[in-house]
Amino acid sequence: MNQIYLYLTNKSDQSPIKIERECTLCDCNGKVWREESREIYELEKNVDKDIIGSVVSIMKDLNLLTNDVLVINCAIKLQNGVLTTEINKLQFSVDNRSKCLDHFKQLYEEPHQSDVRLKVGEEVINAHWLILCTRSPYFMQMFESEMKERLQNIVVVTDISFLALKKLVEFLYTGTIEFDKPIDLNFLYDLYYAADKYQVPDLKKNALTPFYQKQR
Repeated sequence: MNQIYLYLTNKSDQSPIKIERECTLCDCNGKVWREESREIYELEKNVDKDIIGSVVSIMKDLNLLTNDVLVINCAIKLQNGVLTTEINKLQFSVDNRSKCLDHFKQLYEEPHQSDVRLKVGEEVINAHWLILCTRSPYFMQMFESEMKERLQNIVVVTDISFLALKKLVEFLYTGTIEFDKPIDLNFLYDLYYAADKYQVPDLKKNALTPFYQKQR
């Protein structure tokens, strides 16, 4: 999630003072992406006030930005008209790593064009060989071999619960994991075993964290 803030502080002897703010969001080519009408703010003395946080909600529309660059044109003036200040071209580059992780999370949640199925009993997890192989040496070895799993693109898992396998795949895609509460120690053991089997050391470390917290 991305959010941008611009804070003003009232350093004058008057408190509060009122200001007007106009704001236009553009891409790096000057194309207007979003334009906001005037808004009035009251600034208390020596108190920081964000004046664009409510405007810049760029979480869902990042793909619309050319070269992942957002330009903010912001005009600020005192309501009595004595002083006008323009802040032109505040330029921000989007965190591409965060953006990439968001895309992988979306790929996990909506596995379009998946090319392998992980099967536990009658339950199935759709996945992508490329992601599994990149994140797990175990899956890489399976992919490069002539094992029937590779030939049929179906991996049948009999020694790990569906929930533990699902959490492992989620971690391979997103690098994060959320634990349901209350914590089930049997599930943690199963997850640790899965992380060890599929050679995902970061997940092994994460799987033990709730256990240590539970012992405190």
